[in-house]
Amino acid sequence: MEGIDPSYKMAIYGYLDKIFKEYNKIILDNIPVSKSGKKEGFSKKISELSKKLVLDFQDKMKEYEEDIHVEPIAQIVSVLPKDELAEMAESLVTLTSQKRKISLEEETVGGPIDVAVISKGDGYIWLKRKHYFTSDLNPRFFARIYGTGYKKKGGENAKKPKRQKVQLDEGV
Repeated sequence: MEGIDPSYKMAIYGYLDKIFKEYNKIILDNIPVSKSGKKEGFSKKISELSKKLVLDFQDKMKEYEEDIHVEPIAQIVSVLPKDELAEMAESLVTLTSQKRKISLEEETVGGPIDVAVISKGDGYIWLKRKHYFTSDLNPRFFARIYGTGYKKKGGENAKKPKRQKVQLDEGV
């Protein structure tokens, strides 16, 4: 969401901090100063400036993340219809699952995905739901739930929808 993996970002910040600390030592070792008191003063000043630079870098990066990555997505999400929000959520779970499969990370996400939308007006609505068993292996369950005569979709004994007569008014 932020345009960079959080652990990668922390590695960059840590490495940058390390670079500035080593850079300070290199500068002090190469400045000809006759008194050690002056060298300590330089060291303190350089350390303060280095910390300020690292913090400034982090602030600028956070500002960039917000402006370029987070804010545009947040604006789009705020106006998406429910079905597209559900698709987006499913896609994010799928992407995470795929990333975990091809990396050395533990596969904590994966398998078939259930998708539901919860809203004030509609309540809890399933958009995509897997069963914990297959219908082919459990016809009795579906016969019990959907009534006798249920077999498989399109089979001989599959229930056929009843046709309803619709009468239109003459003015329509």
